[in-house]
Amino acid sequence: MYRFAHGRQLNSKLQSGTTLIVTLMLLLLASLLALFAMNAGILEQRTSASDVRARLVKQTVEAAISQGAEYIKANRSIINPTNGKWTRCGGTNAPPDTNFPCGAVPQCVAGQYSGTGCASPSMQRRGNMYYYNVGASYDVNGNNSTSDDIDTRSIPLDRRMTTVGNGYAVNYGVGVVMCMVKTPAQTTDPTECTTDLTQASGTYLFTVIGVGNIAGESANTTLSTTFGISPIAGGGGNLPPITASGSVDVTGGIQVVTNSNGAGKGVPVSVWTRQALTKTGTPNTCYFEDYIRNQGNVPGQGSVDFAKTSTGGTSSIITCDTCSCSNSISYQSSGNGGNMGIDLLDIDSVPVVGTSTCTSTLQAAGSCKSNANVRSNEFPCDLFNYVFHVQAWEDDTGTNPDGYCTDGHDCFCETRKMTTTAYQPADNSPLPSGGIGVDEAWLYNHATQIIPGTLHSSGWIKPDKLAACSALADSGATNGTTAQGGLIWVQNGATCSTNNVTMGTPDLPVIVVWDGNVSNFHGKLYGLLFIRAPNSPLDPTTGGSTDGSGGSLTMQAGSVIYGSVVIQGQFIKGNGTAAIVYLPKVLAGFTGEPTLNPASPVPGSWTDRFSY
Repeated sequence: MYRFAHGRQLNSKLQSGTTLIVTLMLLLLASLLALFAMNAGILEQRTSASDVRARLVKQTVEAAISQGAEYIKANRSIINPTNGKWTRCGGTNAPPDTNFPCGAVPQCVAGQYSGTGCASPSMQRRGNMYYYNVGASYDVNGNNSTSDDIDTRSIPLDRRMTTVGNGYAVNYGVGVVMCMVKTPAQTTDPTECTTDLTQASGTYLFTVIGVGNIAGESANTTLSTTFGISPIAGGGGNLPPITASGSVDVTGGIQVVTNSNGAGKGVPVSVWTRQALTKTGTPNTCYFEDYIRNQGNVPGQGSVDFAKTSTGGTSSIITCDTCSCSNSISYQSSGNGGNMGIDLLDIDSVPVVGTSTCTSTLQAAGSCKSNANVRSNEFPCDLFNYVFHVQAWEDDTGTNPDGYCTDGHDCFCETRKMTTTAYQPADNSPLPSGGIGVDEAWLYNHATQIIPGTLHSSGWIKPDKLAACSALADSGATNGTTAQGGLIWVQNGATCSTNNVTMGTPDLPVIVVWDGNVSNFHGKLYGLLFIRAPNSPLDPTTGGSTDGSGGSLTMQAGSVIYGSVVIQGQFIKGNGTAAIVYLPKVLAGFTGEPTLNPASPVPGSWTDRFSY
């Protein structure tokens, strides 16, 4: 008989129970792992969706600030803090304006914050800026209101996206803060904003702030960046009617309407030269109000004209081609006599009014003047640099004329700076071994139209800039053509005539850079005429090229320039009823021309550190 193995039977039962428990635990663990994996997948999906929404709203606002920048660039006429479309962000001692969009600009220069204001007024930033206040006229942030700050302080974008990605509804807007850059008193001064138009340099900085969100989601962002608009002729806005590095002879009957704020508020300047100013005949200088009252030399019977605009309409700027001065600031008598008034700045041996050498007899004879001599260091060494802010000429050692120059210099830049890299001719021809002038390279790059002469091959000029003499007439709205504006360079050797040619318009002025001697100017120009000496070196006595190739200006009877003339050389004569009329509204028109005010981004200005 076989015995029953009780131990073996017991071990089998215990083994089966353990297997079941282990299996159940493994199933439970697998379920937990599955649930955890599913939860992680859902979390990852949610994170991915959130990331997509964040990217979408960020890309939307990136597009928005680009659109806002283009809005400013395309609407240059709005760049004026006095037109009612801009509101100042706040004063030095006022509570910091943190509202949109001002709050995206630091209140003070770094490290200068003190209480509710800045440590000193000179450290103010935000309070010297303006925000555009026209308003978007739509619900920017999607809160069912169009009247909160973020709506009323956004610019009116006329083309907007409503959905992005896979149908996400999006809301966005753009605010703009403007800084008028102050003209530095010293070259070492920092860049500052100003609220005083008389201190403005013509350069503007715009901080563009974009805000956006996806409706019904928590995705929202704020981005900002800064770009600048700077005039290529930043020194041409407040020049006297005549500026010359050589002598000025106002022989003839030329009428000069002064820049009434040329040397400060209420201080007129009509002529500024580093050499002597001489006079015969019956020239006059006067204020514009006096000029327009006297047409055809008949006082009290003035007749003004409202010239045509670039679109063929009527300008609001008053002009008068046949008016003349009846109440002169300078030269109240004909011939060689007549006192020089405070508006004429030159070098002369004539005694100064108020000194012991200016007797009552000399004063009665018209042999005294109101101004001290222009010091050598008071006149721009390099006129091209003064107008276009590009150093093109260098001062060699020379005779110190009056003791105000140092290191053996004469404060006159007579030698042209050369470059071998600043310009590549359109036909890819090599530059001469010595390069070309810095001023010439700059003009090749920045001129709107170039009329070729004998300076270089016409193949050097980019095809879209190559022009004929007819471009001078086309720059004004004549014969039904559209005004061009911009900067026209008439190269040395070009044989263009100005006879009865109108250049520019009151609302679309033109800068004409003319090489050499302009000996028969007989047209009309709205804007700035810069006569460039084509060859180096320059003669400190004449201010022009030593070989006689330029520059000089002679104006014929009936010719009129509404704006200013700058001459690297001499003003020879203004015959008959020739006139140079300083009109600040005409020169202010330069700010509205994109070709004369290129825009460029400020490196490192993009940020997302603010939030609205």
